[in-house]
Amino acid sequence: MSEPLGAPRDTAVDIGRGLAIVMIVLGHVLRGAAGAGLVSGGEPLFDELDSALYLVHLPVFAVLAGVFVGPSVRRAGAGPFLRRRALLFGWLYLVWTVLQGAVKLLTGSLVNTPTSPAGVLRQLVAPDSQLWWLGLVLLLSAAAALVRPWEGGARAWASGLVALVVSGLAWGHQGTYLFLQGLGLTAFFWAGAVAGTDGWRRATRGAPVVLVGGGLVAAVLLVLTDPMPPTSWTRGPDPTALALGVVASVAGTGAVLAVGVLLARGPAALSAVLTLLGRRSLEIYLAHIVATAGARVVLLQLGVGDLTVHLLAGTVAGLVFPLALWWGAERLHAPWLFRLPSRRPAPSTREVAAP
Repeated sequence: MSEPLGAPRDTAVDIGRGLAIVMIVLGHVLRGAAGAGLVSGGEPLFDELDSALYLVHLPVFAVLAGVFVGPSVRRAGAGPFLRRRALLFGWLYLVWTVLQGAVKLLTGSLVNTPTSPAGVLRQLVAPDSQLWWLGLVLLLSAAAALVRPWEGGARAWASGLVALVVSGLAWGHQGTYLFLQGLGLTAFFWAGAVAGTDGWRRATRGAPVVLVGGGLVAAVLLVLTDPMPPTSWTRGPDPTALALGVVASVAGTGAVLAVGVLLARGPAALSAVLTLLGRRSLEIYLAHIVATAGARVVLLQLGVGDLTVHLLAGTVAGLVFPLALWWGAERLHAPWLFRLPSRRPAPSTREVAAP
């Protein structure tokens, strides 16, 4: 997240984000289908796919969000960087809380979780669906800008230990209120912040080994055990599942990032598509819930109950609709859906805040 303005883009980073956003959209489509009764929690298909997605997609985002904090702070200064990020994320949080709340109010019982005007107001402090990510990244960005762990030495070691403790204590628990959700991802963000862009480039040299090793470890643990994802565990405390979840999540995250590095050197067409998705990942992240819920409602109204159709159609809708909305907003001079309203030309969210 937040590559410094004017810095050359790393295609592997964009592809990594692209892979992660596809998995996030698919994960929300799957859970939406479960909420609509199309698949039941506890079924092997649901459990394995849901665990695989939630073990890696948000950790990938968190690592890549942390990587660019140091360069951004060095370029702009901690104060301007945090002010800019707080204004942008605060604006986007407000806009999309209102928009998603309005859609739920208008659709009523057609959606899985109907709401009320009071419920929309409550969502300003207890985020609706995906919007908690904005609060988490703002909180961790502020901590990193103040501590500056990328400077190495005691700062990196001491703050890294604190990040590990926070992640360990919060692992598996999503929480309810803004800034308290998703704290299990802290260590991933911090690892990215410590590494910075230089550390990222060094790490990419071992991509083939990381892909094979990490992918194998994650796959074995998923098939043979029940690892706890960092943000979504609905059962009670389980130290064994937590430990397995940490290992599987780290291994799987490394494997996905390695895939991004290798695809950057691979087929041009696939690389181009994933790069586009990665560069527009903030827009997709913000708008995909409306799109996936809409696709599910339409399919159900048409009498379509096949899970495969819902997964495919919902994922495509969750990727294409936000891109079309971004394209239309830019051309209709309504970019405030995805960035701060301003009379002056504003830097695009691609440069400022892609997840």
